[in-house]
Amino acid sequence: KSNTKHKQASSISARIVLPQKRCYNRRNSAATIDAATRLEPTWQTDRPGQRQTLNARAPPDPWPELADASTRRPQRSASRVRTHARTHAARSLAGALAREVNGGGGGVCASGRSPARTGSENTMVTVCAASATGDVANTLQSSGALGFAWTVGGWIGTVTAALIVALVAFIFVYRMAKKDKAPAGYKLPPEFRSNIPVVGNFIGFASDPLGFVRQGYKECGNIFTIDMVAEKCTFLIGADAHKVFFEATDEEMDQARPYRFMKPIFGKGVVYDSPLKKRRQQMRALGRSLRPSVIKTYPPMIAAEVKSYLDSRWGDSGTVDLHKAFAELIINTASATLLGPEIRGEMFQEMSTLYAHLDNGLTPISVFFPNAPTAAHKSRDHARIEISALFSRILERRRADPEAAEKRSDMIKTLMEFTYSDGTKFTDDEIAGMILAALFAGQHTSSIVSTWSLLFLLEDKRNKGAKVFEKILDEIASLEEKPGLFASGDVPHDVVKEEVELYKVVKEAIRLHPPLIMLMREVMKPITMPDGTYIPAGHRAMVSNAIAQRLPEVFENPDEFDPSRWDDFNIAKLKPYSFIGFGAGLHTCMGESFAFMQVRTILTVILSTYELDLVTPFPEADYEAMVVPPKGPNMVRFKRRETPLSASRKVEPKVPKAPKAAAADSKIDEPSNAAEESKAEFTLEEIAKHNTKEDLWIIVKDRVFDVTTYLDLHQGGDNAIINFGGRDATEAVAGPQHPSTVPTLLERYHIGNVKK
Repeated sequence: KSNTKHKQASSISARIVLPQKRCYNRRNSAATIDAATRLEPTWQTDRPGQRQTLNARAPPDPWPELADASTRRPQRSASRVRTHARTHAARSLAGALAREVNGGGGGVCASGRSPARTGSENTMVTVCAASATGDVANTLQSSGALGFAWTVGGWIGTVTAALIVALVAFIFVYRMAKKDKAPAGYKLPPEFRSNIPVVGNFIGFASDPLGFVRQGYKECGNIFTIDMVAEKCTFLIGADAHKVFFEATDEEMDQARPYRFMKPIFGKGVVYDSPLKKRRQQMRALGRSLRPSVIKTYPPMIAAEVKSYLDSRWGDSGTVDLHKAFAELIINTASATLLGPEIRGEMFQEMSTLYAHLDNGLTPISVFFPNAPTAAHKSRDHARIEISALFSRILERRRADPEAAEKRSDMIKTLMEFTYSDGTKFTDDEIAGMILAALFAGQHTSSIVSTWSLLFLLEDKRNKGAKVFEKILDEIASLEEKPGLFASGDVPHDVVKEEVELYKVVKEAIRLHPPLIMLMREVMKPITMPDGTYIPAGHRAMVSNAIAQRLPEVFENPDEFDPSRWDDFNIAKLKPYSFIGFGAGLHTCMGESFAFMQVRTILTVILSTYELDLVTPFPEADYEAMVVPPKGPNMVRFKRRETPLSASRKVEPKVPKAPKAAAADSKIDEPSNAAEESKAEFTLEEIAKHNTKEDLWIIVKDRVFDVTTYLDLHQGGDNAIINFGGRDATEAVAGPQHPSTVPTLLERYHIGNVKK
């Protein structure tokens, strides 16, 4: 800063050292610091009357722009010397408090002479850790992380020192109150720390979440904690650690608590704001809208929507931003299939505008302060009220004409008909909230998956010999009954389920770039990992599919786009919980089969209609977004095909398999409530006869599920079964799979129980 009073310049000086190690094993008792590293800072004055400076000699600065080019300082008045003395006192107290909280560790380093050293040699040592605080005064001064400016006035210096002391004292008390302890014989997860105290972990995680967590995994292993001051996040990386996360009950790890910031959007008492029993019933109701018999009717509707969109928005040729186009296509097709003719028809523009306000109201600050008085939140809250009123108008119209309403097969009808176990119906606001939950679950995720899938195909065409791209075009052409059928907006469901190669492309895109890069649970009861690591209650357990799905020990050449890795149906090919693109276990995404169907149908129409080329460089992922898209723009050049795709390619026609007919009394295709579960019993020998992809039964805690229809509907079902914990049966009875839990989406396949 320019100092006009003394006509001289004063600059901030800092020496920051990055330690070689940032992963620390934690003790159960109060942390102590080794005597050899218990330092007393040594101060020196360059000349009488000058400001005192910390005597230090450091390695080259990681951030040289923060350091002075010279150690020379202008002359100071006596009052200003006293001010700096008070400031130094605050710094010393901050460091002392930090040393009591932490047992050494990495972070911003205060320099001083070690008692173990002799002579004038100085050493840089660590006296603080990012999870608590260290030399807070030096940190605030040097990093500017909190926008703190040290001032030179006497009274301002005093206030500054007092505030720092208060801040450090508060953090000290808060940290001690929340200090973790593990029972005898167990260990706490190692802690991964940033180099900046107090807020360093938060800043590092927010600026590069995957890089920060990946470095933690590299240094600490597959279980480690990152302390965010207000939250302790324990990461579980890899299939074995995932097993504990996904097999935990809701009473052990609560899914709802970390996502309560969605309450202003979904509404009071809906999904994450509802008690567990009620939430399970709400999810069951949503699952009824995604049952196989309904999904089979959607591809022609989606294909017609895509055809209409391409004709009106794209035309014959031009360039388009792929991600923006898919965002519009996904909301159009979801509205047509799930929300019914009212929303897709006369209310579409109104709903789209209100939905955009809701979407824009979900910002990073919303996660921590969902009710902060921001303009985005005010707009969000107003839009939520208007959306509830909009759905009330639709519901009133349907109630007034029950005959017409009965002909519908959309989500609104399903939710109107559903009854809680106590006999009550959903309120209008609950119906609106649950539909919003379904839209938010699928809108961004599906548009991002669609974008990445086509980007990978076009990059393969441009730079990798087009082997995968040509295989996809051949597959689509071989399934077209007559030339031009798909481009005309007619894609039957039997065609979509036969697009195995396209399925593998979409799945590989999800492996490399999952839209949601982390999943969270609140630890309600202490969890003990198989290796003896103890995760205390109150921690936030987290898994990262974006990291787990690129582990080289699980996936060969993990950073390469290689759809062929998903070639074979093999229940034992992957370790359970290795691929978690749609979650796993009890809370597996119930919209998985709908998403694969929707994305493949859209891509089928686009690839059948246009010749496409990627214009812009292949993008990186934009990790600044809450749901991670490719960085844009992603410009694609398109030109309408002069000859239908199937007529221009020499491929053997492939006749789609006829769907397997279910028995007349089968309940496989209908969701069941607990009271409706079949009472049929089967011996293990009977169950063992059903152990092929074409006829597969599974056992879950003595309950029997026929998942054949699920596998027939959705090629990803085999991997989903793996992720439920599937493994071979006992040696005595070879055959059926035995997952350890079953998600909501499989409840509809329950056919009976194991005979004792």
